[in-house]
This record gives sequence, structure tokens and C-alpha cells, in this order.
Amino acid sequence: EYWFTSRISYKNHNSVIFNAYDITEKKKKETQLQISKDKLKELNKMKDKFFSVIAHDLRGPVSGQKTLTELILDQYDDLDDATRKKLLASLSESSTILYNLLHNLLEWSKSQSGKITANCKTIDLSTEFMQLFAELELLAAQKKIKLKNDIPAHTLAFADLNLTGTVLRNLITNAIKFTHEYGQIEITDGQTTMDGKNYRKISVTDNGTGISEERINSLFQPEKNN
Repeated sequence: EYWFTSRISYKNHNSVIFNAYDITEKKKKETQLQISKDKLKELNKMKDKFFSVIAHDLRGPVSGQKTLTELILDQYDDLDDATRKKLLASLSESSTILYNLLHNLLEWSKSQSGKITANCKTIDLSTEFMQLFAELELLAAQKKIKLKNDIPAHTLAFADLNLTGTVLRNLITNAIKFTHEYGQIEITDGQTTMDGKNYRKISVTDNGTGISEERINSLFQPEKNN
């Protein structure tokens, strides 16, 4: 781009002098500066969202683990060995859930910053779900919720094992959170076609509180999900 100025030479009325300045580099720097500002703004939004998710999702498990630990310490001498082992097993399972939740949060932060990459291979979805159910069984049992896996054995899919596990774990954890006591969470397998390609369609269905239409429309708008 060029910026033009002109001036008339009064000593010579027959000539007009034009000055042209190349401002291409200046415009490039201004554009880059604006891009940097926009990127910083998005990063700050992501940071705020990340802290909000951590505070919300970790509060429950941390509180439950604290309560269980205090119970063991306060009543340790009054408990028999079998009861102590049972409580310690529950504490261990709670620690596993907490670890997996923190792992999910970190994976989510990576995905938001574009640092996550997919490493796809053939995985058995039924086996993957059974492992997730084993991890989340204690959490579901606290609300007497039944986890039902309707995915047939040896149901194969080509996907990233860690990313798939993260998505499924989040879906099931949220389903447990919003399902009433004695409820049920069911996992089913189907197929769908997109752009001429066949895909596995895994559904996580619960009989919980549900979600309003307004919330559904804003699910993928981070600034509205604090």
C-alpha cells in the first residue's frame, strides 16, 4: 500500500510534486499486532474457563476424599480390620477417579490450545467402556445408579485410545452428576455416515434432569459456559 501526498511548487507554477510512501510494512505490523491482541484475548478466555472447570469439577471429589479420610482417622481404633480395608479401598478408588478427572482437565486444556494430536489405532470399544465403568463404579454407586453397557463384545473402531477415553469418561461422569438416585446410564452402539464414510455412533443415555434448549445452543460457546 502507498500513502500519497502532494504539494505545488510556487516557484514553478507549471510543476506539481507528488510524494509517495510505501506503508506496506507498517500495515503488516499493525495487522500482526491486532492478531496478537486477539490471540491473547482468546488465551485469557481459555485460562478463565479452565480455572472455572477445575474449581467446579474438582470441588466434589476433593470434598468426598477429605470426608472419607477424616472418617478413617477419627474412627480408626473403633473399626475392625475388614472395615478399615473396605474404607481404604474406597479411598483408593476415589483417588483414581480424582486422578482421571485431573487428567481429563489437562487434556481439555491441551485441546483448547491446539497442542493435542491424535494417534489412531484399532481399539475395542466394549473393553474400553468396561474399564471406564470399573473406574466410575464407586461414583455411580454413591447415587445407586446402574451403569449398563450394551456395546457388543469385540466392537472395533479406528480411533485415538486416550482421546476416546477422555470423551467417554466426561460423558459418563456428567451423566452420573445429573442423574437422580436409582437412575440408569446406558451405553449403546450404532452407525452413522458422514461425507460418504461410515462411523461408529456411541450414545450415552441417562434418565437425569436433562438440559434446556437454551443451554444446548450454547454448549460449544465457551464464553457462555463459565
